[in-house]
Amino acid sequence: MQNLSQLVYDYQISIELYKSLPADQVKRVFSQPMCDIEPVFMGFVNTYRHLAELIPKDWTVIDLGCAYNPQCFYFTEHKLYVAVDNFNEMTEMFQAPNTVIYRESINDFVSGHLKDFNLDETFAILNYVPCWGMESNKIVRESFKNLYVYYPHGGYDIKKKLT
Repeated sequence: MQNLSQLVYDYQISIELYKSLPADQVKRVFSQPMCDIEPVFMGFVNTYRHLAELIPKDWTVIDLGCAYNPQCFYFTEHKLYVAVDNFNEMTEMFQAPNTVIYRESINDFVSGHLKDFNLDETFAILNYVPCWGMESNKIVRESFKNLYVYYPHGGYDIKKKLT
C-alpha cells in the first residue's frame, strides 16, 4: 500500500498532465464507455515523467502496453514515440504529433516490427503491464537492451502463484 505522500504526489502528477492535454483529445478519450482513466488518475504516469527526462531526445521510445496513452505527451521532444496496445480501432487513444500507434499485442509487435528500429537508439517501456499467462515480460527483456520493465509483485503468473 502506498503512503499518503506518494498518493498525493501521484495525484498532482496526473492533474498536471491532464491540464496539458489537448482538449479535443480529452473529450474523445474520456467520453468513451469503460475508460478507466480520469483527471486524478491518468495511469501510472509519474514513472513516464521521469523516464522522459532520462531517455536521450534523439532516441525512439516504444511504450508496450500504453493503454489510453496520455503519457505520450511527455515524449514530444523525442525522435519518435511508439505506442503499442491491443485496443481495437474504435478505442480512442491520446496521440502527440510524434506518436505512432500500433494496435496489436506486445508479442505481435515485437515479432513483426523490431527490424524497423535502430535498437541501439531505442528505449522500450513496459510499465504496469500484467503478464498473466503471457510471455510479454520475458520477450521484451530478451528483445531490447535499453528498457524499463516494472510491474508490482514481479508480474508473476497468478495461476502459478495460487497453486
